[in-house]
Formats: sequence, structure tokens, C-alpha cells
Amino acid sequence: MKSKEEKELVGKYKTKDTSAKIALLGFFTALLILLFAVASVSAAEYQVHEGESIQAVINIANPGDTIIVHNGTYTENVVVNRSNITLRSANGSAVTIVESKRTDMHVFNITDQKNVTLEGFTITDASVALNTTKNDKVHSHAISALLLPPQYQQGSISVTSEPSGARVYLEGFVGPTFTTPHTFDKVSVGYSTITVSLEGYYDWSDTVQVQVDQTTYVHAQLKPKHKPTPPPPATGAISITSIPSGASICLDGQCWGMLYKTPDTLQGQVPGYHTVELSLAGYEKWSKEVYVTAGETKQVHATLTPKQQPPTTGTIRIDSTPSGATVELDGQTFVGPISATPATIPNLDPGRHTVKLSLDGYYDWGPKEVDVTAGETTPVHATMTPKPTPTPPPTTGAISVQSSPSGATIKLDDYIGPRTPHTFTTVSPGHHKLVLSLDGYYDWKTNVDVEAGHTAYVYKTLTPIPTTGTITVFSSPPGADIYLDTKYVGRTIYTITGVLPGPHTVKLCLEGYRDWSKTVLVTVGEPSYVHATLTPIPRTGAISVTSEPPGANIRLDGVPINALTPYTINNVVAGTHTLVLALTGYLDWSASVHVAPGETAEVDAPLIHRPIRAGIYMNNASNCVIISNRIMNITTTVNYSAVGIAIYNSSGNAIQNGAIINCGQGIWIASGSANRIEGNRIQNNSIAGTGVRLESGVTNTGIHENCFIDNVPQAWDDGTYNNWVSNFWSQPPGGTGNYTIPGAAGSADTDHLDVCPLP
Repeated sequence: MKSKEEKELVGKYKTKDTSAKIALLGFFTALLILLFAVASVSAAEYQVHEGESIQAVINIANPGDTIIVHNGTYTENVVVNRSNITLRSANGSAVTIVESKRTDMHVFNITDQKNVTLEGFTITDASVALNTTKNDKVHSHAISALLLPPQYQQGSISVTSEPSGARVYLEGFVGPTFTTPHTFDKVSVGYSTITVSLEGYYDWSDTVQVQVDQTTYVHAQLKPKHKPTPPPPATGAISITSIPSGASICLDGQCWGMLYKTPDTLQGQVPGYHTVELSLAGYEKWSKEVYVTAGETKQVHATLTPKQQPPTTGTIRIDSTPSGATVELDGQTFVGPISATPATIPNLDPGRHTVKLSLDGYYDWGPKEVDVTAGETTPVHATMTPKPTPTPPPTTGAISVQSSPSGATIKLDDYIGPRTPHTFTTVSPGHHKLVLSLDGYYDWKTNVDVEAGHTAYVYKTLTPIPTTGTITVFSSPPGADIYLDTKYVGRTIYTITGVLPGPHTVKLCLEGYRDWSKTVLVTVGEPSYVHATLTPIPRTGAISVTSEPPGANIRLDGVPINALTPYTINNVVAGTHTLVLALTGYLDWSASVHVAPGETAEVDAPLIHRPIRAGIYMNNASNCVIISNRIMNITTTVNYSAVGIAIYNSSGNAIQNGAIINCGQGIWIASGSANRIEGNRIQNNSIAGTGVRLESGVTNTGIHENCFIDNVPQAWDDGTYNNWVSNFWSQPPGGTGNYTIPGAAGSADTDHLDVCPLP
């Protein structure tokens, strides 16, 4: 039995009842055979016009019904939650456009249903998904411009219901069906629609907001379809209105989410006192106790009170010592009463502001940053610093002299002064000669220019008169331990200082290399140099690399190996290495691998599919027909693969007479059998994939009479027993005569076409 709201929707959209025959599609052997199982049912036809909801009509449809969508643009994400229905445009895809309300969800999502026909729409900003379904027909659509946001932010939705055990649906979610209580994880931020369904109760639906890294809690109070027996006693009603309207209604503590909103009349209320509560975002909650009389309608009107808005500005109060300083705020000088301290400046935006004060005879104060908080007054006090009384200009300067080591005798011009460090004051302006002398070091001379009122600074590290020599040691590779006459002194590259004159033995040691030694003759005051090329001790191992799927490119320590998995890398230096595997359509895989001398390290990498965004997405679908669809310009960010049609674990489906143009990949089948790709134009799919790619889990797939035009590469086959016959190739995939399809299968087009037969 339908609810009042459902009856109103049926009356609004329904145009006629007919005796219809439901046609069920099926596939048998290599040819497409249509079998019709005929059953007489009562079928209805519904009309949807621009500005109305396609989802609302699907929710009230019955098996055998047809929903006709008229010209216009519809912005929503539609969950097809009914089997045996037809959803088609009135006048074709050119004038009937369905764009995604959320680009991270499917425009049409067919999950756990069968015998659904979807025909004649232009679908933008998202995709069509067929999940755990069969005998569906997707016909004559134009699908394009799938763009993902630059990053995903996610939260979760926890759903409970009374009673529990109800099936719960998340708009756009493709996967198994869950029952309450259940939590949906990794839900994109924004608004999502939750629908709860339980036999014997009306469906419940609400739109909730998901925030980053937070859980949104939803509780559905389901309303039974049948009143309990015996018949209820005589009842009254409560008619509820509010200003503004649209407030959610709760009665006696029982709330129904968005099911009941003002204005509305609650029928069937037991005589006596009842408590009415209203709530609306942005307004205070409202409640009132009313008395209901049998056979009468109690009128209740509420004027809701808006919630008080918090203050949005703040104030700065400025005073100074002395007062009277000119005020400058954020570079603006004020006039009037607040132009000089003390001053109070109101109505300032919260955040950081700069304050500067100026007063004749004093240094400027600031600018300094002041934080303003909404609803608060921030005090600022400035103590102004007076400017000093001018002094007469100086007539002499100074020279500050330091040396390393200190204690050097200073000679300034003809005057022999004290030792360093020392500062000469009252030095006449001009050029002066300075000499530093210290036993055991070379004398040092310089000229110093002195200006009146300034100090000239002189610092010098004196050069010792040598009594020893040096040895600078280089090695290839560097990092070798250095021993001088059996004493450890450092690691290459290194300079050994203070070496007594005469012959010395230099020895170098480095793990993995042979020791190296040489006798070096050292002369006083002169450098000696040693260059050693170390001889490595052979110590290598190997890395055996496999992956699932195979065929991944290999990089070791950032260097390409120029080989595909499975492969064994020989002569790898012992130690820890970084291994990276890359395969189109999969996330890069990396790991640290330790190689022991003379041993082989085994590496088996399970590659993970790169997340897919597709024009049409099929998972666990069987005996479905994808026919006459035009899929173009499916693009995405670098973190996702873009595919015209993506198929997982699906068998017996037909992709016919369509066009897949300018996508990352044209058609990609991960797993399944007995699918057919026939009569399609597959063109310019070269961003990150192929025209058609069949993975290792694909068997017995027929690829017939398609036009492969300018895809890079045209095709790829890693499956088994797949049949490529009579296709046109603008760029032959390999060889002459029978065109060889790249991939592990070694397939070939045995009777390729010379001309594309498609328009």
C-alpha cells in the first residue's frame, strides 16, 4: 500500500496503464539470440520533465513500467533500484542531458537489478555503472568529460534504523547491499543521500553532509505501511504551519527526519495532550503542548526565532606615553576623534593588523602586529622613545685590531703599540700603515683607512712559519680509512697536517676493496698528494623478480633495467637496494630488497589496479547489451586510470555499434568470459593505455569488425582463447599479413579489413 506522498507522485507523473509484455535479454553461444519470456503484467508509463526528479519516479515505479524523460538538463545521481523497467529519453541524447550532482559518483547506478533498459541520454561529469546485474540494455548514450577533483577528502556515515535489519543504500555506492546498523567508510565530503528500505515499511530517505575525517550519524525511524489491529479509536488531527516553512516535525519525541515538514497535517492522533516540536537549521527549536479532540483538527502555528549570530568584528584600544601620537592602522592614517592617542577603533575584521604611532620629537613606535578577535577589545600601549639631543660631529676615528693567535705586536705608522687585541682611539682620519709581528709567524702588513666617527676593524689569522709538511689523500671510491705509519688519521678525502719531514707510509682500507699502501716523502712547508684507485673485491648477488600480472617494467635504485617481469637481475652489489615495478593501469610497487653475496633474493609483487574512472562501469554483470553509445573525452588526474568502458568479472555481455574516442583507454576487461566487442569505432585512445586491453583473466572474448584508429597502442591481449577477426587497423599492431596483437596471448587478426566499414 503506497504512502500519501507516493500516491501524489503517481498521480503527478503517471500517464496511462497498459497491458505490457516484458522482454528478457539473454546470450547463447557466439551469436546474440534474443529470447522473449512473456508475462502479462499491469504496466504504467510515467513522464518526467525538466525541473523534476528522475530518482523520485524510479522510487515509485513497478516492474514493467516505462519512464520517459523529456528534453532538458537534469542534475542528479540516479540509483536504479527496480528491476524490469525501461528508462528512456523522449527525443534522444542530443536534447536530454543528465549531469552528475557529484563527480565522484555514477550518474546511473544499476546494482542488484535485472532486465533494465537505459536509452538515449547525454551523460556528463560521471558514468554509468552496472553492478551485480544481468539482462540489462544500455543504448544510444553520449558520455563525456569525466573530470575528478584534484584530491579526495573523505569521512564516514553511520546508519541505524528502528526497526534494525533494513537494507541501506548510499547514493552512487557500487558494491554489496548492507543492512542496518552499518557504517559507510571513505565517503567523499559533501552531501550524500541515504535510503533505508524494509519490507512492510515505507522507504526512508535523507540527504546528509559528510565532513573531512568525521562520522555523520543517521537514524531512520521507519513508518509501517499497515496500521495494527484492532482498528484504532476515534482520532483527531494536528495541522502544523510555521514561519518560515520547511521545519522538521517531531510529535511526542518521535521524529521522522525530512518525511514530515511544515506545513503538514498529522492525521490519526489519539485524543489527549501531545507535544509538537519543530526544528529548522539556523533557528531555535520550538515546542508546544496541544490538546487533540476526536474528529477535529487542531491548528498549530509557530513563528521560529532565528539563532543569534555571533559577533563578526573586534576593537583595538590604543594609548601612549606621552599621549597625542598620530595613529596609523594597516598603513592608513585616521582623522577626527580617533586620529591621535588615546583612540578606540571599532568594527575591525578578525585577524592580524599593524599599528604605527608617530609623535614629533620621538621615534616612531611600530609598526607592530596586533591580533583582533571578534567580539573582543584588544588593548595596545606604546611608550614613545624621545630622540636624543644632537651632538657635534666627531673629528677622529678608531682602529680595532685582533689576531689569531693573539699577542702579536702592533705597529701603527711609526708607533709601536701594545699587543693584540687592542683598539686605538683618537686616530686622525686618513690612511695608516699597520704591521703585526709574532714569534714563529710571518709578519703581516696592511693599510687601514680611518673615517671620523667610525671604527675600522682589522682581524688577521697569522701564518705560522712551517716546521712540518702535509699529505692530502684522495681515493676512488672515497670514504676509505687512512693510516699514517700504522696510526688511523681519518677518511678520504682528507689532508694530514703537522707531518714531520721524511718518508712515511700511507695505507688505505675500505670494506669490499683490497688494502692499498704507498711510501710518501714529506718536505717542510710543502704539500704532498696521494691518489689511490681501490680495487674492489667481487661480492655480488641476484634479485629474482616476479609480479602478478607479469610484464611490469623494472627499476633498481632508480635505474631502468630494460626488462619486464618475470626477470632475474644478476651481478647486484651486496647490500640493500630499492626496487620499483611499473605497469600501465596499476599503481607503482616499491620495496627495499637486501642482497647477500652469492645469493638470490626472491621478490613476488602483487600489483594493485590503479583506481578506475569509466564512462560505463560493469562489475559482475552478465548478458547485458551496451549498444550505440558514444563515449568521449574520459580524462582524469594522474592518480586514476581513465577508461571508456571498464569491465570486471563479467561474462556474456555485448558491446556493439558504439564509439569510444579520446579516452585514457578505450575498452578494458580485467576478467570475464564470452564477452563480445563488435562494430565499434575505437579511436585516439592514447593517454595512458590502449584501444582494447584484455588482461590475463579474460577468456573466449570475440573482437570482430571494429575500427581501431590511431590508438597507442592499438590493442593488447594477455588472456586466453580470445578471437580477433575482421577488424580495421589504421596502424597495424605488428607484422605483415596476419596482424599480431601484442601481449602474452600471442593473438592475431587473421582476416583484417583494409577499409573501416563504419561511418
